[in-house]
Amino acid sequence: MIAFLHKNSIKSEDQMDFQILIHKDNMSLRYWGAETAAVALKGTPYEAVLPLFCAPGLIVFSPEPNVAKLQKHLKTAPQLILM
Repeated sequence: MIAFLHKNSIKSEDQMDFQILIHKDNMSLRYWGAETAAVALKGTPYEAVLPLFCAPGLIVFSPEPNVAKLQKHLKTAPQLILM
């Protein structure tokens, strides 16, 4: 599963608490800037997601589709919005 999150103003300790919470469910939280994403994704089938990197955001990766658990955890961090 790959989930894109919009990141509003959030304290770094709150973001770290969210990261620890989802890590317990075998999910990882990552961030790449727009330039890094452009270099990595240009010319690939995933080039369509490049517009999602124009605003501050985070990416959640998980080997299994745990959408219900992710939505449950997102309730603890209202500054993060699932796109």
